[in-house]
Amino acid sequence: MPYPHAYRCPFGTDGADSAGLATAVFEGAMRDPEGGMNRPAAIILQPVQGEGGVNPAPVEWLRQIRRTTHELGIPLILDEVQSGVGRTGTFYTFEKAGIRRPIL
Repeated sequence: MPYPHAYRCPFGTDGADSAGLATAVFEGAMRDPEGGMNRPAAIILQPVQGEGGVNPAPVEWLRQIRRTTHELGIPLILDEVQSGVGRTGTFYTFEKAGIRRPIL
């Protein structure tokens, strides 16, 4: 799935609506039963991409991804190996989006 990026927009635009476009593509793929893609067992994403430069995910995009995965019953795995443990100001980056980790 495309990851929103304001500077290098994967959609070839100026990047102003990169998060909105990435959300639309993600939701379309996850919600379309005739789209030719099976529902995944889980979604894994990095709240901050760290290879090839630092690219933090827009907070609203993270919220929308979480909302969609919750509604569809798809586990969301947030990879914070490079950005977690206080490296971005909060203990985990996803906390800025109001996402809470499940109590196991």
